[in-house]
Amino acid sequence: MTDLTTTHSIRSRILTKLGDICHNLVALLPDDRERTPSVYWARQSLQPSEVPAVVIIPQPEQSERQYGVDQMTMPVSISMVCLLGDWLPVDLGEYLLAQMRKEIPGVDHTLGGLAIDVHYIGGGVDDYPQDTDQAMVATTSWEVVYETQNNNPFEQP
Repeated sequence: MTDLTTTHSIRSRILTKLGDICHNLVALLPDDRERTPSVYWARQSLQPSEVPAVVIIPQPEQSERQYGVDQMTMPVSISMVCLLGDWLPVDLGEYLLAQMRKEIPGVDHTLGGLAIDVHYIGGGVDDYPQDTDQAMVATTSWEVVYETQNNNPFEQP
């Protein structure tokens, strides 16, 4: 599920848009199985049956008040997880990293006008698997800069 339906704040709308983009990333995961794309929110671990998947972890944002608007900088961590299979660990890690950097945010750095900018901070693989049955995790860090009206998280200026 990529839609955050309970809250309609600008932040949740941005996260929903990122979820939609990541939903499409699952199709780029190298895997021979037919699967329903899986996007998980704020998960620290996955069960083997949940792999392959993309995990989105929104983090605490910083705010700066500027002439009637609150300008927010929201860090977001996005990870692609799949089994190593026949891939060389470094090759698969580079593939996953490149796919995320290409697709997030893609050609629209404003996420449909919801953000001022989405930019890549860094990423890669922390732990390379040794066994073909182990999961490979590549993680990227992003900053989403957006604005709301002062003290109103539901309205853009």
